[in-house]
Amino acid sequence: MITTWFVGSILTFTYALNLWPGKHLNEKIKNINLKKKVNKHFDGPYAIITWFAISLFIIIFIILLLPLSANVSFTYQQIVTNIYPEIYGLLFDIILFGIIISIYDIAKERKRNIQSEKEQIDDFRGWNSNEASHRILGSIKRLQRQKIYDIDLSSCYFKDIMLTDLCFMNSKMAGLTLLNTEVYNTTFHNIRSNFFTCRDSRIHGCSFQYGKINFNLHTTYISSVLFKNINVSSSSLFIKDLSFTLFEEVDFSYSFFNFDKCHFVEFNNCIFDECIVFKEFFDIISERRNRNLGYQKIIEEYDLVQEVSKRTGSKSPVWILRNKTKGKTPQPVHKIEREDTISMTDPWIRTGRCQPNFDLNEENDGH
Repeated sequence: MITTWFVGSILTFTYALNLWPGKHLNEKIKNINLKKKVNKHFDGPYAIITWFAISLFIIIFIILLLPLSANVSFTYQQIVTNIYPEIYGLLFDIILFGIIISIYDIAKERKRNIQSEKEQIDDFRGWNSNEASHRILGSIKRLQRQKIYDIDLSSCYFKDIMLTDLCFMNSKMAGLTLLNTEVYNTTFHNIRSNFFTCRDSRIHGCSFQYGKINFNLHTTYISSVLFKNINVSSSSLFIKDLSFTLFEEVDFSYSFFNFDKCHFVEFNNCIFDECIVFKEFFDIISERRNRNLGYQKIIEEYDLVQEVSKRTGSKSPVWILRNKTKGKTPQPVHKIEREDTISMTDPWIRTGRCQPNFDLNEENDGH
């Protein structure tokens, strides 16, 4: 019995430390046709916990079994005097060092995986290719499985891809580009980003809350989206279809706000100071069949005036929403922040590398 206990302990400990013969035993177990769920416990990131649990079970089983062997191989007094102290000492070592080794190993492996995924995003940052889009998306999903939501996506590029069931909190997205991309059921919380470009894409079932985002939207479809307590001033919002969307305490100041369709949209305490729109803006948002809400306050607070604006770079007049009480407000001075500077600099120049050559016929889309 003592020999069996000793051999079992050696096997479990040597596997936990990734040594032979425990490692060899594990390879044999994996070759057995077990169910995937069972195999996962013996060959996964938390396998060390499984093996330490087996060690504890073996020792506890022996402790409970030894009294039954009294008066057969040993007297009960011999068991208590000679064997129990050694077993309890081993049990204490397994619990103490097993927990320490397990926690350290799991934490180290998690940190290594997170660093590896972030480095992969850095490697593909600035690549205007479908392969880079899929590689970065894969890293994002693996990071989010590790509960990492503050991901640096500055100067990243997504094309012909789906971003679904994701969450970004306090993330950097300066220079992020979405081309022909579908964004679904994704949360953007407290994002501070400039030059967030989205073209020929769909955004639905998402939420943008808090922070400051400088959007550059073109031919984009927005549906079932929440914008709350967010500053989108000085943005270009050229939306194809805007529907089932709530704008709550959103600052549109000095933005271009244009859409082809606008229905089932609610505006709640939004700021439109010096926002460039179009001549039929009031008519479309107030059209009864569009079922929009909150437009009454916009019509009460703002006049729709026509004048030439320096922001358009054209001498043709545009339609501007001007606050009736404030009058013409001066455009705020934009301070260049660190992430703005990063996005303005080519990422491959920053890292001292040359951007790989891509198939010009495949990627000839102006980006």
